[in-house]
Amino acid sequence: MYRYILEDARHVLPFNEPASKLIIGTATLSFHHDEVFSQVFKGGLKLGDSFKLAGQMHNIRDDEPAFVYRDSLWFDSEYVRVFIDRSKASGKACQAAIFTDEKERAFTSYTLPLSASFETKGTDAKSGRPIAMVDMWYFPKGYTKDVLPIAIDSESEPRGFYSVPDFMAQDKVEELTHYLPKYALLSIESWVHIFYASVIFGVFTRGYRFEEQIKHHNFTALKLLWRGIIEQRQVLTTSEAVKVGKDTIIDPSAVISGPTTIGERCYIGPGAVIDNCTIGDDVTVSQGCQLMLSTVANNCFLPFRASLFMSCLMSGTIIAQNTCLQMCVIGRDSFVG
Repeated sequence: MYRYILEDARHVLPFNEPASKLIIGTATLSFHHDEVFSQVFKGGLKLGDSFKLAGQMHNIRDDEPAFVYRDSLWFDSEYVRVFIDRSKASGKACQAAIFTDEKERAFTSYTLPLSASFETKGTDAKSGRPIAMVDMWYFPKGYTKDVLPIAIDSESEPRGFYSVPDFMAQDKVEELTHYLPKYALLSIESWVHIFYASVIFGVFTRGYRFEEQIKHHNFTALKLLWRGIIEQRQVLTTSEAVKVGKDTIIDPSAVISGPTTIGERCYIGPGAVIDNCTIGDDVTVSQGCQLMLSTVANNCFLPFRASLFMSCLMSGTIIAQNTCLQMCVIGRDSFVG
């Protein structure tokens, strides 16, 4: 199968770069695409042409199937896998779509707002629900204008991000809830979408899926328990839930709960608390830092008692001591004090 890229040259403010070059989580969006495709297409994808306009897609080869996508889309492997499987089963040229009605909470809450890239187009033939088309196609034998919409429901579940007593939340529980999808897709057109991709659809959804895996798969639960017995640790702090790269130094007094991923050559200082985060390579997290539901890209420095909650740091960022960031997206090579 060939892979064709529809280039999106629009710059995302305030970073003044195309979406494909921006860091989502700990890597650029284009690198994220490569990681997703390596999981979905086990036989690999041949690299086809890049198109600046959708009208150039008639140049797609017809000797092998083709997968075409716009390079400003962020998606997970689950979304691409179900789209490809359903497209192959249909035997026709297909285009991905998302539902836009009130039943679809994740896509209507996070994907559609602030985005101009989704074309509303009638209703789904099977369910009768309204849909919007996504710039993602599957062509089994060359380009054709006649495509079958493959509408994918996110199958999201509401999850709270604060543990607030009922008497304090009163009638505002909905405001403390996010919708975490089984199948995730976004168009990166704003810094808000970077936040959604990195945190809501990223580490937060990863934690939810991890919990569901433990609940419904006894083997996963037994692996965690067995690892906890061997390592004499609480199960969510074991190496089964916390993945650490080589040459990383972690102080024994640091508390790290999974699912968390830490890259290579990092330093985690005394008393640091890290809960469900993704940390890149060559990152320093000094003594007393607290990180929760956040992503920290390569070469960042957090001095003592810096705190992150549901925030994203792009590479080369320095946070001043005693600084607390909540629901922020910080660009490359920045200093926050």
